[in-house]
Parts: sequence; C-alpha cells; structure tokens
Amino acid sequence: MLFNFLQRHYPRRYQNDKATWCNNNMFSIKSSYCKAIAQADKGPVVNRLIGSVWQNIAPPKVEFMVWLTLLGKLNTKDMLPRKGTLTEEENYCTFCNTYIEDLYHLLITCPVSWRTWNAVANDLGQTIATPINLVSFHENWVSRKISNKV
Repeated sequence: MLFNFLQRHYPRRYQNDKATWCNNNMFSIKSSYCKAIAQADKGPVVNRLIGSVWQNIAPPKVEFMVWLTLLGKLNTKDMLPRKGTLTEEENYCTFCNTYIEDLYHLLITCPVSWRTWNAVANDLGQTIATPINLVSFHENWVSRKISNKV
C-alpha cells in the first residue's frame, strides 16, 4: 500500500519538499490514532486496549513502558542470549535468580513481582489471580472500578 502511494509521487525540480499531514494540519499522536481508527475497515486493526495506554495518567516513560510491554517488545534478559551477549546459563531472573527471565516471568510470575502486585491489590482492597498473559492482566486492572482514599 505504501509502495503504491510512493510510486505516484516523484521529485520536482525547482520546488522545495514539504511535509504535510491531513490537509496541512499539525501532526499529533491523537490525530494519527483517529486516522488509524477511520482506516480500520480498510487495513490493519488497531488494538484499542493497547492504544488506551496513552491517557496522561502516568509519566510518559511509564506509559511507554506499558505500551512496549503490551506489544511484547520490552527488552528483557531473554533477548541477550539471542544477541550473543549472554549464554543461556546466565539468563536467570534478576530478582529471584531461579527462572529464565522473560517478559511474563519478570513482570508477573516472578515471586518478587507477584508479591508486589498482591501488595498493591491488597492496599486497593482488590484480589488478583495469575493471568494468562500480560494483555489480559492489563485489561483486568483497567476494567476495575477502584476507589481508594489513600
């Protein structure tokens, strides 16, 4: 699709290049997201749950980390053996040093992480169960109506 679009355009002599976005409007993440939603029937599906991360509730670096996590792109130790930086024998969780450190283990099933999640849930008067995956865990937390006076 992009290739076909670019084939219809060519450099023009004696004219400066210019970048435009949707009828010369300013680019923003929101306008990009709205355009993606409008194009959903014509192309790839936009995962609204993953897009819901960008709510300005947390600092941008936290929202970025959650976004990468939900996409499964957050770097963890299990990527290092594939890059030749660590051996498979060195790929153990930084916190518990018992299991291989992958994204799901590091953020959910590691005993240290799981104790932290349970402590947060208890402080909020909630109970949690081990999720199937990170996306369902995020969806479960986002869907809760929590009122906390702390």
